[in-house]
Amino acid sequence: MIRMQTRTPLSLARRVVARLVPAFCLWLMLGPRPGLAADQAPGLLATYSDASHSVRLVVPVPNFYLGPDESLHPSLAPAFQAEWTGSISILKAGGYRFGGGARVYISGREARGEAVRLSAGLHPVRITYRRRPGASALRLSWVSEHFPSEAIPSSAFSHDPAGESKPDQRIAKGRRLAADLGCVNCHSADSPSLKSRPGPDLSGAGSRLRAPWIYKWLDDPSAFRSDALMPSGLDERERRDVTAYLVSLGAREAIPEVKKPSAQDERAGMSKLGSLGCMACHTKDVLSLAGLGSKTTLAALAFYLQNPGRIDASGTMPSMLLSSQEALEFASYLVLSRDEAFEQDFSGGDPARGNAARGNVARGKALVQSRGCLACHALSDPEPLANQQSAPALASLSAGRGCLADDRPAHVPLYRLGSGERSALRAFVQSYGENPDVSAAPVHDFYRDVEQLRCLNCHSMNQVAPRGLIAESAPALTDLGAKMRPGWLSGVVSGGFRIREWLTLRMPDYSRRRGGAIVAGFAQAAGVAPGEGDDNVRTAAAAQVSTAQAAAAQ
Repeated sequence: MIRMQTRTPLSLARRVVARLVPAFCLWLMLGPRPGLAADQAPGLLATYSDASHSVRLVVPVPNFYLGPDESLHPSLAPAFQAEWTGSISILKAGGYRFGGGARVYISGREARGEAVRLSAGLHPVRITYRRRPGASALRLSWVSEHFPSEAIPSSAFSHDPAGESKPDQRIAKGRRLAADLGCVNCHSADSPSLKSRPGPDLSGAGSRLRAPWIYKWLDDPSAFRSDALMPSGLDERERRDVTAYLVSLGAREAIPEVKKPSAQDERAGMSKLGSLGCMACHTKDVLSLAGLGSKTTLAALAFYLQNPGRIDASGTMPSMLLSSQEALEFASYLVLSRDEAFEQDFSGGDPARGNAARGNVARGKALVQSRGCLACHALSDPEPLANQQSAPALASLSAGRGCLADDRPAHVPLYRLGSGERSALRAFVQSYGENPDVSAAPVHDFYRDVEQLRCLNCHSMNQVAPRGLIAESAPALTDLGAKMRPGWLSGVVSGGFRIREWLTLRMPDYSRRRGGAIVAGFAQAAGVAPGEGDDNVRTAAAAQVSTAQAAAAQ
């Protein structure tokens, strides 16, 4: 006979009290965490300068780790100086000592090694740093009689948004748009930061895309999905020809047949869209899933969902580690959604013209090669096709011409940009022509990649709450690089390693190319040298650099 151990309500209550009392005592000692003042915003105002120009940004913390040839911004040389300004929040009055490799000024007074007496509340803070040759690190820390030495959390920093540089914000927005739109796919740039962003592989397009959908999509992608990145630019006959060519491309690999889904499969797909976390990224207005039944087939969609990287090389659509049954459930629900506008016969309603009205395959193939389609899309037929279009380099562009002209020339791609987006791209193009990228900037790129991969739709980080709709809480990403070994974190991000098996919410699995960059970025953004570290001191390498930098600053 097996004896079952039970817990009485009283014993359970004692356990709860035992767990809560220490936390409650700490709360009484430090007080509740105040919210930001009405005139404050998270983060610090940063000004980075080299011998030629300056860049002004808002950053959550001043921390970084850089290799010898790396900088804090792509357009700045590795020999730079930095200043961060804003406010620091002190929860409990006392003596505070600051360290980490930079000079810290509180209310105008330099905290130079000795403890500074501070009252509770907000205090003006200024942090300065001058880069020396070699590897560099800054991991700003504090220690008080209330707690041992630790990195200053991002929640302690704030700034007055009135001090933000509007021109620099516009340029930063334009840079982000240029990365999202894949501008360097056509306009080459000798930049370690701006990388090409491939579109879906068009090989075998005819096996997974419906002809009416392709024709209508080429006319105006934003009519199918309002946030589509794909431009338009083909006239009616050209769209017919390209459609005819793409439809002629058979499958590169056999798409497995799937069983006829049941109503239960469809209900399971609808339920798991919410419970697994898909709706954190796919909403009505962003990355909409509406109309997929008009775009593709049940079997093709199920095949894609099990490994999106086979078709989407950009890596922004991750694998959700779906089983074949789960892929069928998702696909069976998603293909129920149709968009009649993308199912119309495009032969012009003239039976006498027959297939001729649907386009010419040979002309379509020539157009795909000559009109820049292959700058973004890979295509094998059966050998890889080369892009035959050339475009000016990014550094030589004029901000008001080409794609960004008010009156777009013929055969130039048409992007559905708002006036603010067009203005931001023009500002970036002009800025890049004057100060092109000269350095790798892994910390800068890390924050861009976190946004591009939509990590903050599920996770909180640096005073930013999750933006998406999720059924369960995901772990915070704040200072993650100082807590987790890169090898372990890489397994979670792009190795299918999962430990929170009790959660229904599912961590996506990203490609090694995208996952590797973001894993290293977590460490460098925390001021930690990339690597597995030491069992006793995770930040040993970064601490040695910081000590040397602090000595040089004296």
